[in-house]
Amino acid sequence: MEIKRKKSFIAGIPSAVLAFLTMILSTILLFAIGEGTKLDYLAYGVYDLVIVVGCYFIVKQNPGSIWYVIIISNLAGILPAIIEPNFWITTMWMFVCTGWVLSILAAIAGMLIGKKKAVSDNP
Repeated sequence: MEIKRKKSFIAGIPSAVLAFLTMILSTILLFAIGEGTKLDYLAYGVYDLVIVVGCYFIVKQNPGSIWYVIIISNLAGILPAIIEPNFWITTMWMFVCTGWVLSILAAIAGMLIGKKKAVSDNP
């Protein structure tokens, strides 16, 4: 006899929506910390941390979503890299690109753990 577990409400939300919410939350925290305290290092660290943790858990829940979760979560950093002419001149690119690399690594780790979990759950 199998034990029925109640899934959290987050499990029913599509990965793209969770990635978009991650982007919104990280951007709000970036501006709130950056403008409120003038600590750019702390602001970008929190920004990257929120995205990395979000990518890991979203992709762990749905390993097939790795292709778009990374892009949607990092959209607030990708758009300035494309549009803003001074992006690559200032030190901002170091923080944002570090977050990109860490979010890719976290998503890959989440995918591998999510696949392993999904395979072991099958009878």
